[in-house]
Parts: sequence; C-alpha cells; structure tokens
Amino acid sequence: SMVAGGSGEPEEASRLVTAALGISAGNPIASVVQRSRSFVRATAKWRGIPVVDDAHELVRTVARLG
Repeated sequence: SMVAGGSGEPEEASRLVTAALGISAGNPIASVVQRSRSFVRATAKWRGIPVVDDAHELVRTVARLG
C-alpha cells in the first residue's frame, strides 16, 4: 500500500481510499474492500487525523454493509 511502502502520506492515502470506496459504492469490488481493510491496519498510528478517521469510519461502514 501507499502508506505501508513509505511512498505517501496518510492524508493522501485516506483520500484515495475514500474515492475508491465511493466509486464502487453501488457494487462493491472485493479487491477495493480488501485493500481498504489493509489501509486501516497500516494507518492505525495516524488515528486522530480527521481525514484518516473519516476513511476508517467509511471502511467500517462498508464492511458492515458488505
């Protein structure tokens, strides 16, 4: 992932996860959901940054619905 590889910032990764989940909202794509869950694990130490927290909440919501 972008964050785990050290090549990006948690804010940018959060925006990408949010966009990917938004694009696949009507028909969740398994790989997007799986990578989103990996994102949550990889960005746990950045909890408290609003955009990261928002992305984590969105991933939890999608997981509950899926």
